[in-house]
Amino acid sequence: MKQQLFYATTFAVLVTLNLNARADQVITDEVLVWGVCASRAGACTNGESFLPPALTGSIAYKSKDNRTGIWFDDTDVGDADWIIFMDDLADVTTDVSEAFHIFNDENDSIPLIIENGAGTNLLYLDANERIGINTNVPAEELDIRSSLPAIRLDDTDSGAGLVDLQMSTNEFAIEGNSSQDIVEIDTRAPASSLTINEAGKVGIGGTADASLPLRLRRSDGQGSGFKVVTQNAPNNREWFFQQNAVTGAFLITPFEGGDAPLQVFPGEGFTIRNTLVLRGGRVGVGTNEPQGKLDVNGSIYLRGSLLHPDYVFESDYELESIEEHASYMWEHKHLPAIGKGQYSQDGEAVIELGARSQGMLEELEKAHIYIEMLDKRLNQLQEIVQVQAEMLKAQEARLLQKDQDIAQR
Repeated sequence: MKQQLFYATTFAVLVTLNLNARADQVITDEVLVWGVCASRAGACTNGESFLPPALTGSIAYKSKDNRTGIWFDDTDVGDADWIIFMDDLADVTTDVSEAFHIFNDENDSIPLIIENGAGTNLLYLDANERIGINTNVPAEELDIRSSLPAIRLDDTDSGAGLVDLQMSTNEFAIEGNSSQDIVEIDTRAPASSLTINEAGKVGIGGTADASLPLRLRRSDGQGSGFKVVTQNAPNNREWFFQQNAVTGAFLITPFEGGDAPLQVFPGEGFTIRNTLVLRGGRVGVGTNEPQGKLDVNGSIYLRGSLLHPDYVFESDYELESIEEHASYMWEHKHLPAIGKGQYSQDGEAVIELGARSQGMLEELEKAHIYIEMLDKRLNQLQEIVQVQAEMLKAQEARLLQKDQDIAQR
């Protein structure tokens, strides 16, 4: 095939499209040209430059017009035509002037718009099929670099809402409609900070446990735990549920400090069996089948400062007399140290075990004191009776002797 080739460093082909031209020029052979400037109405001039100011080399094709573009017209039936153009076309309005557009003439869509002023490496595709945004060295399939990189997921259905995935200093955040962080992750977090296995089991601080829905673990030698916060001023409260790394005990403590109101220690061999069971509104300690509101299988210990009323034996204790004690008892229908019976609003009897135990023991110890006092009285009476019996016996002996003396006369 015959080719026409023009060699000239300063030569340019000026193609001016005159809409009023009487006939098209048709070239059926190949034409190889260095530097082509195309325009609709004389925008290309003699001596046209093919050296863009921002580039170091020259270009071969230049489209010059107030609305410049290239039309790729596919003549196959059903194939789409594509147009690359600058600014707005007469019948295509994007509300973005001075921008580069790729237009699909088949469905009147513009899948790509690049505004004037877009930065270098705004979109970069490397040879390893990785995409870089604001970088020409993408390290992953998608690499976004910025001072505050973010991705927005916006559901355009009415009221569906949106989610932003964004990075800030040492923090990855998921932000919702209210522009508040739903999830925050520190980028310095250790490995396996959060894991979810194929069964939906969750691990925090380590791998998930196949037998448990949630597993907490710490690798710094401290006991794992979690905090529960109630933000309802003025009654803000924080509670810490944690494991003691030394004893292995499970603790519930106020986060601001203080003693733990609940501690659960593992038994021998780190086994716990029926330590505390709540079942059917009943509490079992040491049993999983509590028969009453409280069912304790084992010893019960009460602690307090006045559980042992040994003060009744002190010399300065003012012990009421037996008669005074009896008078109070019959008048008030209860023992002095035990107190009057108490009842709930529902009419059920209420007993404070510590006070009741103390009162019963006090009455028991006083009863033993009264028994000793009565025993002493009894012994004194027995001694008097013994003396009187001996005196009576001696009197009877004298009377008998007197009767015998009278009979012998």
